[in-house]
Amino acid sequence: MSNGAGKLSDFDLLGRSVSADNTHSLESLRKVGLKRLVSGKFDEALQVFAEIVSAYPESSEVYFYIAAVYTRKQDYSGACAALEQVTDADGCIDFNAVFDIEDNV
Repeated sequence: MSNGAGKLSDFDLLGRSVSADNTHSLESLRKVGLKRLVSGKFDEALQVFAEIVSAYPESSEVYFYIAAVYTRKQDYSGACAALEQVTDADGCIDFNAVFDIEDNV
């Protein structure tokens, strides 16, 4: 269902497959996941982020958000496992994306 302004609702975004050429859907899903994270709906946030990882496996930024979810759930081994996925071509971690979670909602 779309809301009146022509934007897709959270329900619509989660009910659709994300195609690799649809970056608008990627950004929209990322925001939905971050809203879930910030509001304490950790399992729902993980579902959204898992959908992003499935459609965009090269998108390392999402692993920061997954790590943040696990950290807030006090599952530190899960957080570490997610962070192990976040490396650039040189094997270094770019932490810039993790520090602005609330600003990206």
